[in-house]
Amino acid sequence: RSNRMRVPSSLVIFYACLALAAKEVPEVPWATVLEQRGAGSWESALREMSSSSPIIIRDSPAARWPANSWRPSDFERELERFANVYVSNERRFTYVDDFSTERTERDMEDMSASVFFQRASDGIPPYVYYSGGLTLFPEAMRRAVPTETLNIFGEMHDDWVWVGEAGVETSAHYDAEINLFVQVHGTKRFWLLPPALLPRLPMYPYTSSAHRQLRAVRDQDQQAFIEQALVTEEDVAAAQTFEVELGVRDLLVLPPYWVHLVQATTMSVSVNSWISAASQGVLQTVYQEVPLPFEEDWSAEELLSAAQAYLSVMLT
Repeated sequence: RSNRMRVPSSLVIFYACLALAAKEVPEVPWATVLEQRGAGSWESALREMSSSSPIIIRDSPAARWPANSWRPSDFERELERFANVYVSNERRFTYVDDFSTERTERDMEDMSASVFFQRASDGIPPYVYYSGGLTLFPEAMRRAVPTETLNIFGEMHDDWVWVGEAGVETSAHYDAEINLFVQVHGTKRFWLLPPALLPRLPMYPYTSSAHRQLRAVRDQDQQAFIEQALVTEEDVAAAQTFEVELGVRDLLVLPPYWVHLVQATTMSVSVNSWISAASQGVLQTVYQEVPLPFEEDWSAEELLSAAQAYLSVMLT
């Protein structure tokens, strides 16, 4: 019998899920102008889409949304208050599923729209950042964001609104779904890394409330942190990264498992929707139904070694 440790079957399936993401984005007949690394023709757009790269579409139905004319005064007039605003002395905001089980360096506050934008414009800590479902907004504002006009991509869910002051950023993370991200006010910068780099990056595990996010050192520049993590020649070869800036009316189509670090470069308002991806269902099956990758004829010593290796991979 070989002394080499066998590769857990669940990990094999996990990385197969990443490969599945390559065919998740359909053709988009209404897109007339697209830019990615300078690509400007429809033919080059189709090539980029077939390789499952992120794309920016400049003339989608979202470019004609009434929300593209939103200003802080519209929020102050239509919205009574923002509920659960993230407030922090750090510009980086890390999402967690359960605040009761994770230590965070931020508070959650309710505040009026006028107070929010006043605090967001002073440029000094504490910084403010809001994210919440579109269903929480008044009907007049919901009508200004007809996300159903993008349903050519498939069944969408969880329309979300993001409002933040200049300089705030998310923790680098990935989504298991297709992300349709529309910029309706100000500008945002995205730094995008392909799924092939995920095994090289220290991400919070599935069991953490901060899962899918980069386990970066506090106060350290995330981009520099990631670049330091990519140390081998294979890492450098795989690091086909993109840095793009979204302006008003831009639609970013982000395939599953692409790591993205997002920073508001001005006062920013964005709306996004997610579309379930086939690879997401496969990954859920891996986590919930695939049996542990151990063999019945292994000795107690082999089972212990395999369990340690398996937990090390799945929980770190």
